[in-house]
Amino acid sequence: MNPSERAPYSPRRSRKLLSVLNPPETAPGNRWHAEYEIVMFWPNFARYDEKINSRAGGRLTLDCSPGRLKVDHLNLAHPRDAEHLTAEIRCRNDSLASPVEWRYTSRFDKKPDPERMTGLHENCVIKNNLFYREGKPVATLSPGAACTSDYSLFCAMPGFSKGWEFPQEFDMLEALTTLRRGQKFHKTGTGTLSDGRVFTEVVQWGTGILPWFWWLDSNGFPVACIREHHAFLLQKFGGLS
Repeated sequence: MNPSERAPYSPRRSRKLLSVLNPPETAPGNRWHAEYEIVMFWPNFARYDEKINSRAGGRLTLDCSPGRLKVDHLNLAHPRDAEHLTAEIRCRNDSLASPVEWRYTSRFDKKPDPERMTGLHENCVIKNNLFYREGKPVATLSPGAACTSDYSLFCAMPGFSKGWEFPQEFDMLEALTTLRRGQKFHKTGTGTLSDGRVFTEVVQWGTGILPWFWWLDSNGFPVACIREHHAFLLQKFGGLS
């Protein structure tokens, strides 16, 4: 394997994604429904065909409205594994759509068969700079830092087009459970989709993650989020009643 293809974000990977990414048009607003296809890069990106999604990695569905976010995430990181996470999150109306409290269910099995999945159900809350799971404090947030989640960031990203000021550093709960400290954003430039639409690229980095790359359309909406071994590609978008 070419060592450059092990990188979380390589020119070849970028060109491949641009050749197949044809996201729907989005619209300004704070009430929306979005569906993302997940494609896997690991273990060898060079093995994938031109459509890139021959190795499907699942799907992510989000319903976002002021103060609330619903998540439905099917993760097929391995062809024989399936993890299905659902959550309802109460968020702040701030630049990071910061989660306040949520209930999530995570089910896992060796094949995508919902009848055979066993699950974990937990109630979580952030209060007084502490992260609680089932009433027990499990982590302390960085002093004075705002906190978000990886799902909440899909709601927060359109703020870039509105000129919102994001915290210089913030904490993030990955998959609503794992605290990643010292996250930062940086706008790196623009690119062009296959249909000529221009997107803005924003990179996120911090403790516990390799850089994540967000591609935002003219409304600031994420049409793609590219991570180390997988990417979320926008397939459907619509408003909520």
